[in-house]
Amino acid sequence: MSMKLSVCASFVCGFLFRFINFDKAPLWIDEYGTWWVIAGMDLADLVERTLNIQGQSPFYYSLTYFSALIFGAAPYGLRFFSMIAGILIVPLGYFLVRRLGQSETTAMSTAWLLAANNYLIFQSQNARPYSLALFFGLLASYAFVRSLTSNKIFPHFVCMVANVATFYSHYLICGFWLAQISYLLISKTISKRAKVMSFLCAGAVCFYVCPPYRICQLLRAERKSSNGWTILHQSPVFCGIF
Repeated sequence: MSMKLSVCASFVCGFLFRFINFDKAPLWIDEYGTWWVIAGMDLADLVERTLNIQGQSPFYYSLTYFSALIFGAAPYGLRFFSMIAGILIVPLGYFLVRRLGQSETTAMSTAWLLAANNYLIFQSQNARPYSLALFFGLLASYAFVRSLTSNKIFPHFVCMVANVATFYSHYLICGFWLAQISYLLISKTISKRAKVMSFLCAGAVCFYVCPPYRICQLLRAERKSSNGWTILHQSPVFCGIF
């Protein structure tokens, strides 16, 4: 009973640490970038600004656009999805550790570490896509682990959608997907059906992610070149994948 109470307490603290005063701090320079993207005339303008200036997918900014329509283009509206994702990260991390076969104590410790982590709290109160990307990455990992022992389509489908959402939230967060692929390549214990279905999901991720990533990178390179900026070399990880 005390263990369950501690787990519940970590969930509650994770919520309180992120919710209390999350809209009190003024926007800082990176958040003003998000505000500028969604301040266009319409969604078409948002997409154009995202691709040409941010060099990212419009996915996160579209969500923020609608939350700003509901709550206003103030810190509350701009940070809404970051806060929700940050709150859900705590229980999701707990259940992922349990799904990996670890003890209740290890899972509880993970929940507390996620709940009280200053950096995660900051990102939950930040109008940027990192908290949302981490949430989808953990969700994809949970669905992936569950799919390894299931012959049903649903866990594989959730894994695929969550992986795509992770990339669309932020292109550079590819560690979760790489870990899944690496496990599939080296594991000799999972069934052939589960391995084939997982690889198909991974292939779908490549299909959906590769084209928009390349387009965004080309637009970013063109913008930097036209402005006389130094063009950074592409990450060797992505060069190897895409």
